[in-house]
Amino acid sequence: MTLLFSVLLALVSTVAHADDVLPFRSEVSLEPVPLTTERAWVADPHAPNPHRAAWLIERRVEFEGLESAPLKAGANGVKVRGLSASTRMHLRAPSARRYLTLEHFPCGAKRPDPRYMTRAGAEDAAKRAADLWNHRLEQSITLLENNLKHISNPKPEGALSEARFQLRHWLERLETKWRDQDLPGVERAVWEKMAADARNVCSAGRAPQALPRWEDLMDPPPLPGKVRPLVLARAPARRWGGVFSVRATVDIGGTRLNGHFLIDPESTFSMISPSFMEEQAGGLAQLLGLAGEPQTFGWHGEKRAGRRIYVDAVEVSGYPLAVDELVLSETRVFLPPEHVSSCCDGVLGRDFLARYSVEFDPLAVGSHVKIWDRQGFVPPPEWVWVEAGRISGDGWASDCGPTDVRWATAESYAVRAIKEDATGGLKKEPGLTCGSVKLARDLQVPAATVGVGMDLLGRGPFALDFPNGRVWFEPKALDRGPLLGALPGLVLEFQYEKGERHLRVSDLKPEGPVPRTLQQAGLKPRMEILTINGTSAGDMDLWEVERALRGDRGKVVTLKWRAGKEDKTFPLTVED
Repeated sequence: MTLLFSVLLALVSTVAHADDVLPFRSEVSLEPVPLTTERAWVADPHAPNPHRAAWLIERRVEFEGLESAPLKAGANGVKVRGLSASTRMHLRAPSARRYLTLEHFPCGAKRPDPRYMTRAGAEDAAKRAADLWNHRLEQSITLLENNLKHISNPKPEGALSEARFQLRHWLERLETKWRDQDLPGVERAVWEKMAADARNVCSAGRAPQALPRWEDLMDPPPLPGKVRPLVLARAPARRWGGVFSVRATVDIGGTRLNGHFLIDPESTFSMISPSFMEEQAGGLAQLLGLAGEPQTFGWHGEKRAGRRIYVDAVEVSGYPLAVDELVLSETRVFLPPEHVSSCCDGVLGRDFLARYSVEFDPLAVGSHVKIWDRQGFVPPPEWVWVEAGRISGDGWASDCGPTDVRWATAESYAVRAIKEDATGGLKKEPGLTCGSVKLARDLQVPAATVGVGMDLLGRGPFALDFPNGRVWFEPKALDRGPLLGALPGLVLEFQYEKGERHLRVSDLKPEGPVPRTLQQAGLKPRMEILTINGTSAGDMDLWEVERALRGDRGKVVTLKWRAGKEDKTFPLTVED
């Protein structure tokens, strides 16, 4: 029996319950329009990698006949006639490049490879996932009904709002269990079925074939000139240790807050700092009354827990973002005296980056960030791209040969090893290449899992186009010589003295041309740096100071320092 026929037979099924249990009606259907990346955004907004999806199921669960009902003592509850679930299965076109044939099956693979999928396998997976979702709903409906029975509100509309709130939270719990527990089982079962179908091919002694790269399986980018990308907001940016923050306005329960929000793909959720809320609004306990369930998550290797706050609006440069909740968790990670002021008041995390294409220009006078509509996004035609897929708990990553790259735009480093390779060591590979794009030439990269931070990304304009599964680069940026590391032998640090920041030389050893030249010019440990290129050192972050001394802002850097009772000005030439 074909999938379509079986779906039509089970198109509408009503689950029979006892009279005191909420009636449940479910229907499953096959969407006739082929799945694309853009259609996946609508069909399943929480799908981690819509550009990789060979199938998806679109789910809608609604109350039938929801009404307020008077209770004793003037309170109001709710009554519901039933609950309906509509599940629609989406598949790519039969000829889509996403589907492979039995001849491509990776014989001898010890675990499922998500790149391999046949059309028949996708149909099987969609049907299994739909059945498991509806089974979750059916088995848990009593819990929802019990929660509805406890609703008591002085206003009828308040009771209805509480009922919708209960439905939303019930579905969120089921969604987590379905994705974490059911879908991995679907993947294993479908893989075993496809492996069985390919048994004859594998037993014929065929030489293993390399599976196509993700770049060859996903929808191609729009052709330049065929679409006109829409920029939604152009936001001035503040940089902290090289990473970007933008000003965001948050409306919560009638209170309007304005602060710096870090853009960070390593944060599972968008967050807001409780201390920032207290400083700007006070009455934090009242706002906490709007909080949802606590969330446990990781952030830069640290385990966090925080409650969700439902917000009325989050705006950047006047544009309302599709972010309706923030997690309460402390986000101030850049602090004085190393920085002029503290940051950040919040974080725009993966929920934000999954909805928008975000362009960064680190070299522009007055750094800024552009937020683009993800639909039809395409940068200038000369730009190149690398495929990026979302990994549970770890943001977005790219397969770069022997090295897996995780994009860490909220980290200051260039490249840092996160995980050792299979041999247990950190072998060095010359340069860093992802697909056909050479990201770094004069750099020794560990053949392992590495994070790529802003010291590499920040060499020129780039765009995080995660909704479409891409990171874009301006080619000129990739050709800008070797990366500029920290200056060996010279250590500077800011210190508070009588309440003011002072930049002093902590250590100075002749281990390179710049420290050697400065030492010969009379600079010594404990001396204070007064100005850099005419700018007071007290008005700069340590990262800005180090950047100037590396030659990022010109090959001649004019320093002024205090030597005893005199000030000395010295033009320092930074060598390549």
